[in-house]
Amino acid sequence: MSERNWQSLYQSGNTLSAKTIQYLEGVDADLKALDARVSKLESPPTQTGTPSTATVSKIEPTSVVSGGMVSVIVTGTGFTTDTQVEVVDIGVGPNATSYISATQVQTQYLFPQSPGVYQVGVRNPGENLSNTKPFTVT
Repeated sequence: MSERNWQSLYQSGNTLSAKTIQYLEGVDADLKALDARVSKLESPPTQTGTPSTATVSKIEPTSVVSGGMVSVIVTGTGFTTDTQVEVVDIGVGPNATSYISATQVQTQYLFPQSPGVYQVGVRNPGENLSNTKPFTVT
């Protein structure tokens, strides 16, 4: 937003300092970026093909420091020995998913350097991605 627009929002007739305007412009940019991320989380990609027979009820842990390798345990239903843990828009990790049971799988995953909230699900061979759970990279 330009300085003129911020000035028009200020109702008391006083002027805003350049530092305040710069701060407000930064807040505005942060809000736009956050809105884009929330919109992406609220609008998962449309999938065609075979629906997933797997469901995810929980992931542990739910966060990691950026660029960190983490052992993720996914709990749910319908897992097979070929189920893969997958992060939306990132893919499967280079490490194989370990089958624990029909309700748990585990993988070592190296999350991106970019902080944010990522969606983690599972995929059985020939099926769409399951529902997802949020995973936070700080």
